Amino acid sequence: MRWHFFSRMWHEQDGVLSFEWTMLASLLTVGVVAGVASVRDGVIDEMGDLTRSMTSLDQSYRIQPPLVVGVHSRENRITSTKTAVRIELQ
Repeated sequence: MRWHFFSRMWHEQDGVLSFEWTMLASLLTVGVVAGVASVRDGVIDEMGDLTRSMTSLDQSYRIQPPLVVGVHSRENRITSTKTAVRIELQ
């Protein structure tokens, strides 16, 4: 009786389309869950990197005046001379 039931289910053609849709939905669900989990892990890693970089940021440096910056202008490029601009820091 049991083998007859399984044999009849194996050869049954009704409901095949709904079975395929169920399998497709299941596979898509597994894929989406895996993708979201990998995005979550990537975001957590990036936030950890950002946290480490922010905590190791060193602001103890100083720039001593006078700071001299070389500026090139179109006229100076032709004669290949440099113009220095003095920037005063307060």
